[in-house]
Amino acid sequence: MHEPLKLARNSSGRVYLEVHRDVYHRTGADLPDALAAIDAAGLNGMVDLSHVTEVVARAWGTPEDVTPNPGAPAVSPAKGAELVPATGP
Repeated sequence: MHEPLKLARNSSGRVYLEVHRDVYHRTGADLPDALAAIDAAGLNGMVDLSHVTEVVARAWGTPEDVTPNPGAPAVSPAKGAELVPATGP
């Protein structure tokens, strides 16, 4: 089964995102896919969007914690908003 994106929440409330590269050249996972999965799971306020963006860009294929750090504000994009990964200098 080809699952380029997996999302899970553990019993302590931590949210994990796993993104795989599209080695089969079918349908890879991108940021809109990740945001849609987060929204469908009702986890919008429980993730750090900068972490989500980084995990999608890396696509290491391992579960990565995308829960906000304690004290960091949990934000979610406005409906119709588009997130664009930051680029280096």
